[in-house]
Amino acid sequence: MMKLPKQKSQATSSLGPPQKSLKKIQHANHAGERVRIVQASLFYSIISIGIAGSLDAVRRMAIEDWFGKLFGVMVELPVLLAAFWRICIWTTRKFSIPPNPCPRLAMSFSAFLLLLCVQACVEITSMGSTPEEFFKNYVESFFTDFPANLLGRIVELTYAFMPLLQLSLEETKKKKM
Repeated sequence: MMKLPKQKSQATSSLGPPQKSLKKIQHANHAGERVRIVQASLFYSIISIGIAGSLDAVRRMAIEDWFGKLFGVMVELPVLLAAFWRICIWTTRKFSIPPNPCPRLAMSFSAFLLLLCVQACVEITSMGSTPEEFFKNYVESFFTDFPANLLGRIVELTYAFMPLLQLSLEETKKKKM
């Protein structure tokens, strides 16, 4: 007579899988969510920075020479904000970023860090600056060439927190309905 190996009995309830399996599933879901947040941040940043760089070049070459920096920035900002808004909506939907503050804040923070990294890399490689000089120049730019640089920095911060801003607007719309 053949003996069958003893099977471990798992305490299952009618409510779902065993507790260990449930924790593994939850961990896998959180890991997948983190990957989606990073992917969304990368796409949002790459597309947005590409558009911003292109518009910046057009502004510097075509508008600033004739009308000045402030006018050029004032023309560029609404176009940038509209583009960032649409790109943010697309990436949050495409990558299924949950409508919760934590994932949206993570996406915002990641996007802002990527923007700073790109700006630092461009300044360090093209101007020979050090990272310390970049951050010093970045902070000083809030107060130099006022108000054009300040408007640019405000748009950068708006860009960074757009996923969170869109979430708060979505919640406001739901409350009104």
